[in-house]
Amino acid sequence: MCEIQNIREWYNGVRFRSRLEAKWAVFWDALGVRYFYEYEGFELPSGRYVPDFWLPHLEIWVEIKPNEPTDNARSKARDLLSATDKPVLLYWDEVIDPLELGRSPRSTMFWYVKGLSEEEPEALCLYDEDWWAWQECVNCGQIGVGYSYNDGNKIRSCHCNCVLSEYSDRLKAAYRQAQNYSFW
Repeated sequence: MCEIQNIREWYNGVRFRSRLEAKWAVFWDALGVRYFYEYEGFELPSGRYVPDFWLPHLEIWVEIKPNEPTDNARSKARDLLSATDKPVLLYWDEVIDPLELGRSPRSTMFWYVKGLSEEEPEALCLYDEDWWAWQECVNCGQIGVGYSYNDGNKIRSCHCNCVLSEYSDRLKAAYRQAQNYSFW
């Protein structure tokens, strides 16, 4: 994994603390996913914490790191989940379509969630057994974080009978736009 410089960037009227955070904003803008940057701070057992993004339609927190998250970052994510009862997604590495790389997104993300399934109602961190990715429902076009679980594909915050696709042209275009965005 390469070291990613922490370069502050302006994008869409917001000064992001890193270029990597700004690239994720470009990705979500390309998909029409609403987000708030550094929306709210928390006093957690693991310390003060301001998550990078809140995605309201998915009701998830997203934290972006330049390298694999430390134990402290993971503790804060778990504490944020406990405090808000909302899932927390930790990303590291560049904004790259994992399917183009031929690798699972689990190599660049952790997902902290409660109530994922009846079999694991209190699961706090699932990232080894399942395929996680940004996906699009081919029925309604909803974008979300989808995963494949024992009983099939699911997507957060989509209420139709979802047929998911991580291969959609819309997702591929958003990844390309984020990868190629010029901040100057």
